[in-house]
Amino acid sequence: MNSEVVDLVNGGITENGSTFKIIVPGAGAVFLDVGKFIIDFENGLEFLAGRHDFFDGDVAALCAVLAEPAA
Repeated sequence: MNSEVVDLVNGGITENGSTFKIIVPGAGAVFLDVGKFIIDFENGLEFLAGRHDFFDGDVAALCAVLAEPAA
């Protein structure tokens, strides 16, 4: 569950909670975005806390699962 606040007056977004997760049986959470981030419409990402595989570019676990042959 997450919450998102879009501030059209000051031009930004604040996101809290679990934005998305990819869970694979036997492997667990392989791609996860959870915590808080703040994006300013003009300056981009301003604050990041928690596990954000997308922003961190951490795709190794996701790629490894996708590369496995189907059972």
